Amino acid sequence: MYIKHISVLALVVLISCSGLKAADTGKIQAIVAAQEKKKVEIGVEIVKAATGEKVFAHNANKPMIPASNMKLATTAAALKTLGGDFEYVTKVGLLGDKLVIIGSGDPLFGDPKMDQAAGKASGWIIDKIIVDLKNNDVNRISGIIIDRTIFDNNSIHPHWPVDQLQCWYAAQVSGLNYNDNCITVVGKAAGNRATITLNPKTNYVKIVNKAGAASGKKGAGGLWCNRQQGTNVITVQGGAAKYAVEMDITVDNPGAMFAYMVAENLPKAGINVSGVLNERLVRPEEQVRIISEFRRPIKDVIARSNKDSLQLAAECLMKTSAAYSKPWKRWGNWEDGKTVVGGYLTSIGVAGEEFRLSANALASILLDVYKSPNWGMYGETLAVGGEDGTIGRYFKEAKYRGKVIGKTGFINGVKSFSGVAKTADGDYIFSIITNRAIGSSRDAINDIVKSLF
Repeated sequence: MYIKHISVLALVVLISCSGLKAADTGKIQAIVAAQEKKKVEIGVEIVKAATGEKVFAHNANKPMIPASNMKLATTAAALKTLGGDFEYVTKVGLLGDKLVIIGSGDPLFGDPKMDQAAGKASGWIIDKIIVDLKNNDVNRISGIIIDRTIFDNNSIHPHWPVDQLQCWYAAQVSGLNYNDNCITVVGKAAGNRATITLNPKTNYVKIVNKAGAASGKKGAGGLWCNRQQGTNVITVQGGAAKYAVEMDITVDNPGAMFAYMVAENLPKAGINVSGVLNERLVRPEEQVRIISEFRRPIKDVIARSNKDSLQLAAECLMKTSAAYSKPWKRWGNWEDGKTVVGGYLTSIGVAGEEFRLSANALASILLDVYKSPNWGMYGETLAVGGEDGTIGRYFKEAKYRGKVIGKTGFINGVKSFSGVAKTADGDYIFSIITNRAIGSSRDAINDIVKSLF
């Protein structure tokens, strides 16, 4: 009986080391032990991508708080639900002499980072709408209709902390988004006062300027701003420095902001605007004459979620998945989006108790996408070690640079990292989650990944 027990243990060791050298496995275990000695909870799973063989696991099935690694579940489920060829299509048209804007839920509509990467000037969307109106001989608009019913009317998740609703990562989620649903408040000292400007410029937001110029020999500033909840009244306070300081703050009802900005710019182009803004469902039988379309491939949205961790992108993907899981393809909401993600996890063999998520769940997600026809596209949406995204400052050594791709996560007490290590022995899928994380936890996570090379 004793001999049989030893043979089983030996078999387990052989299995765990079959894809990694025993020394590498020992190194990983030592890193894990050092973190646990400091009371850090850590879950790890490493899988040989080509075979799906688990080569290392520690607390792999334990549900933990994954921070932004949760976005991997959202993006993978959206890709499975919507398909790699899916496009967000925002439409602008005419219903009589009224301008109609039909939102698609595109979170990157007017996204500054994407526009800059494409070489497009800020406000190009509004400029194109004006050109298209001119090309259709329109010189008068008697009202604007916006349809954002691709999503429900709940733009703020009930679990988001109220004191963070002004932060860019808690931007409202609308069926019609614009400029990441934020506005940039720019403050700069001018003599003994502070000048405040907005980017983009609009009167949709009202500024209450209570700021002055910074005092002291160095003139170091300290500006801050606050938006009154449920309004777009922003109060700026503190001391402005000689150099410009930019502060991103969310706006209330971002769809209306876009419509308002269109209305502000039309008269400058000689197009008279009157009437009111009406937010409602535009029915197919109303036969809107479409004059502009703005398309966004799903890859761009997944990349902003995975590579840059843009929360708005992930939230819109979840609501879009919910909308398209129904025959009517609208009214996407968080509850149905959660059901879509749960159904996806179940389909790849993740147990319900691991939905929180676990290292095993995250590794299973990556393995599923890795084996799919969409891996080439999805892999390009992940941050690249030593090159870009949230791991651009890590893995800069030649041995690792460009060979580690993945998604990081970070909130107070949580550090995580899941991805793929492209080694000489083949690709390894890994997921590492630390809860009660400390300062050394990020280095420990990176060292585990480096151990795979």
